[in-house]
Amino acid sequence: MEKRRISAQLALKDIRSGLSDGELMRKYRLSPRGLQSLFQKLLAANYIDLEELDQRMPTFMGTVFISNGHAGAEGTSQAHHQDVKGKKSIELQSVLTDIREGLDDSAIMAKYMLTARGLQSVFDHLVFSGLMTAGDLEQRFSRLDSTVDVHELHGKVDKTISNPVPETPAGQEWVCPACGRSQPQEMDECPVCGVIVKKYVEKLAREKGG
Repeated sequence: MEKRRISAQLALKDIRSGLSDGELMRKYRLSPRGLQSLFQKLLAANYIDLEELDQRMPTFMGTVFISNGHAGAEGTSQAHHQDVKGKKSIELQSVLTDIREGLDDSAIMAKYMLTARGLQSVFDHLVFSGLMTAGDLEQRFSRLDSTVDVHELHGKVDKTISNPVPETPAGQEWVCPACGRSQPQEMDECPVCGVIVKKYVEKLAREKGG
C-alpha cells in the first residue's frame, strides 16, 4: 500500500504551535509508530532537530518502567506513576482496563503522561506480557497510518553556513533560514514554518560555536 503523504510545512506549524503527540496523532490519523515515522522524515530532511523535538513535552515519558503491582483503591494517578530509581512506573493492568473501557490513544497518553514513543513502549509490554496480542493492536490501529511520507521538502537548510540570514537588499526577496521559502520582505516569524527567526539564527550560531 502506498504511504500517505503529509505536508511537512503543515506538520511543522502544528508541532511548533504546541500540539501534543496525542493531538498530532488524532489530527493526522496516525498510530504511535506513524507519528514516529513523521518525526523521522522531518529530521532526515533537516526541517527539525532532535533538541527541538525533545523539548516539546519535557514532563512526558518516552520510555516506561512497568510495575508488577496493582493500583490501590486510592487515587489512580499517583498509583500509576511511582518514582522508581528516577523513572516512573506504569501498571499494565491499569492501562489494559482503560483500553477495555474505550479510552483512545490520546486520552491514555494524557492520563499517563506519555509521548507517542512511550505509548508504543506500553503496547509492546502489553503484547510481550500476553495481556494483548499483535492482532489486538492491528485492529486498534486498523484505520490509522503506521508509516508516512512527507512532501514539500525542497527547502533543506545547510546549518554550517556562516551567515544564515543575509541582509535583504531592497527589491529582493527574503529567504527563511529554516524552511528556505521566500517572502517579499524580511520577517521576524516565518509565515510558512512558524520559526522565530532571531531565536533560530542564535541557535545556529551556538551550534557552530560549539
